Amino acid sequence: MRIEECVQYVLLKEQYVSLPTIGSFVRETIPSYIDGQHQIHPPQHIVSFNEERTFDDGALLKYLMHHSTLDEEAVQRILNKWIRILQQNLDRGAPIYFQGVGILKKDGTRFLLCADTSQLNLTVTGLNALVLPKAKGIGKRKRQRTSVGVVAAISISIVVVGLLLTYWLVSPKGELQKKLPPPTAENNKMDTLRSDSTVQSLTIPDTTILNKETQQILDSTHRQVNALRVETPRPAKEKAVYYIVAGSFSSRENADKLKSELTQKGYRAEVRKITLMYRVTLGKFYDRKTGIKEMNKRRSELGNDSYWLIESVEKEQ
Repeated sequence: MRIEECVQYVLLKEQYVSLPTIGSFVRETIPSYIDGQHQIHPPQHIVSFNEERTFDDGALLKYLMHHSTLDEEAVQRILNKWIRILQQNLDRGAPIYFQGVGILKKDGTRFLLCADTSQLNLTVTGLNALVLPKAKGIGKRKRQRTSVGVVAAISISIVVVGLLLTYWLVSPKGELQKKLPPPTAENNKMDTLRSDSTVQSLTIPDTTILNKETQQILDSTHRQVNALRVETPRPAKEKAVYYIVAGSFSSRENADKLKSELTQKGYRAEVRKITLMYRVTLGKFYDRKTGIKEMNKRRSELGNDSYWLIESVEKEQ
C-alpha cells in the first residue's frame, strides 16, 4: 500500500494528519441538524489543507508503525524520503492524488485540494436526510392509556379484596369460631382446674442463652473465613490526559532546544515521549475543554497558532 493511500485511514480516527514541512490535512465535522421541513440531516465531514501547520504531529508515522514489521528508524527514513519526493513533485506543479481524500496541487505559493468522489471519501456522508414523523394524536393516545390503566387498577383492587374476604370466611379459624359450642358448667369447671395452683404448668426454656451461643459460633466462623481470604490487588484504571504541544521532534536534542527557549521566556516546558515522538509540552490537563482554553491562551501569548492539543492515557494511582 502506498503512503498516499494511508492518509484517508488516519483521517478516520484523527482530526489532523501532517505532512512535515508541507502542511496538514484537517478533518472538520458539521453536526447534524433539523431543517424547517422536519428533515434530519446527518453529520458531514469536510477535509481541507492547512499550509501553516507544517510541524510533524506523528499521526502518519504512528499508523505506518502499526501496519509495518519494520522498526521505528526504518519507517522514519522511508517517511522522510517520501516527504522529500512529495515536496519536489508539488514544487513542479504536479498534482498528487490521495485516495479517499482528494487531489493536492500547488499553485504558486498556495495549495489547492480537490475533493475525492470515491466510496471512502470523507467529504460526503453515506446517509440521506430523514423525515421525522408528525406528532399527531399523541396527547389523545396518552389520555386513553391513562384511563385504561386507572380502570385496570381499580378492577384488580376489587378482585384482591374479594379473595381476601373469601379466604377469611372459609379459613379453619373462621369455621372453628362458628362451630365452638356455648360455654357449659363442665367447661367452667375445667377452666377452674386449669387455673388451680396445684396444676403444674409447662416450663418454656429461655432462648436468650441459646441465641447468644449461636451468635458466638457464627462470629468465630466469620472471623476464620476472613482470615483465610486473600485480597487481590485491583487493576489500575486508565484515564485520559491532555497536553499542549509546542513542537514534535524525532530527535531529543531538538526537543531540548525548544524547551530551553520556552523556559527562558518564563514558561514551564517539559519533554515527553508520546506516540514515538518527543513532544515539548506546555501544560497537563484532565479536562479537554480546559486544555483547549489554555492552548488558545498560549497561542495568543506566544503568537504561534501551530500549538495543538494531544490526548494520552495514564494509570490512576
